[in-house]
Amino acid sequence: MPSLMSKRFDTRFFLAQAPTEQTAAHDNHETTESLWIAPRQALIRYWHGEIVLAPPQIMSLSHLNLFENVQAAMQHARQNAPALIQPEPFDQDGMRVICYPGAWPRCCTTRHKHSNMPSYKALSPARALDYLGDAQGVRSLMQTLHSTLTQELPQLARWVQEKDTSAVRQCLHQIKGFAPVFGAESLVQNIMRVEALSKATLGDQDFAPLAQAYQELAPHLQQWQDEAKAYLAQS
Repeated sequence: MPSLMSKRFDTRFFLAQAPTEQTAAHDNHETTESLWIAPRQALIRYWHGEIVLAPPQIMSLSHLNLFENVQAAMQHARQNAPALIQPEPFDQDGMRVICYPGAWPRCCTTRHKHSNMPSYKALSPARALDYLGDAQGVRSLMQTLHSTLTQELPQLARWVQEKDTSAVRQCLHQIKGFAPVFGAESLVQNIMRVEALSKATLGDQDFAPLAQAYQELAPHLQQWQDEAKAYLAQS
């Protein structure tokens, strides 16, 4: 919790591998709803407005998303003490705001230094910073964006080639979840346009306009991925 709060407490997240053939259930008191979901999918659903996540959940899911499997996450947890994430208060433009540790004073100074950032065309770190509030959060979730694009873009190209309208639509919908946070406005509009076209495509005979729209969008998606990789390398 922020250090300015008169009452503070630690929220601990425990990592454990679930036994096989067991079903977890919530108690309808302290927890009222539960589901099994991969960290990346949970973050995507949050960005789509389908679920609500608190900041500790966002940061923990972003951290878990860095690991390929349960074993890798467990090994890291055994070898490293959990990070303390305690938001710190500061004054900015006459307002009292908070940001995550390690981001201050970057999260306030970076907002006024967008001109010093490398020139991006598809990626918008400034938009992400305004949306997420601090540089540490941007970097953490930028890793999720990059890993998602690395995985999804080759599949999207294959599904377009196979004229699998349903798979194309689903993939574009997933990618669209990142666009309002990390994408330049022109990219956001292009993704939404192609996704809308995929919803209007009923079969192979109507696939040509969608294929053409994808061919126009694909270079921008690849540039988005490349710029996310460059951002992570220099930040």
